[in-house]
Amino acid sequence: GLTYLSAIVTGLVLCNLVNAGSKGAGLTFTARSLAWGAAGLICAWPVVQAAGIGFSMLHEYRTGTEITQQAAHPTLQLLLDNQNNPWAWSIAILAIIGAPVVEEIMYRGFLQSAILKLTGKPWLSIVITSGLLMGAHMLPNTNIPWYSAATVGVLGLCMGIAFERTKDIGVPITMHVLFNLANVVLAVMFVK
Repeated sequence: GLTYLSAIVTGLVLCNLVNAGSKGAGLTFTARSLAWGAAGLICAWPVVQAAGIGFSMLHEYRTGTEITQQAAHPTLQLLLDNQNNPWAWSIAILAIIGAPVVEEIMYRGFLQSAILKLTGKPWLSIVITSGLLMGAHMLPNTNIPWYSAATVGVLGLCMGIAFERTKDIGVPITMHVLFNLANVVLAVMFVK
């Protein structure tokens, strides 16, 4: 918890420093960010879900085995296994809010912006950044299957497009928070 908190504070301080020196960097968060982020997730949700279903079907086809795990993310599985434990809910809240803030500041706010500045090609910056986000979710210590990480990559593409179009870091942060929240709510309600 303390790691997430310090990462969020550090990210927000860096965003403020960059914004102070470079107006229009897009590293702000406003009420408008919430509205555009919610609209962005509404548009992205069917695309991300279709990709997730497609990647899962590809995995089952290639391996000949059915996916039997309840949740594709260890934090979500921890919550499902310990729904009456307040610590599990604390971890889930960090995953719902903390991870999106840190990841979006890092991947969209700084990395995607830096790649765009280097290449001058928005699509290239979006694709590279989304690929790196997907790769980070595939690291051995994450225990996230490739088909779930690939789905995160598609979400990353959607959030990258939203950031490129709005130049507002609050938009992909809101999309990411709402995506994580929706997954927790759906899992708790429907996975038994």
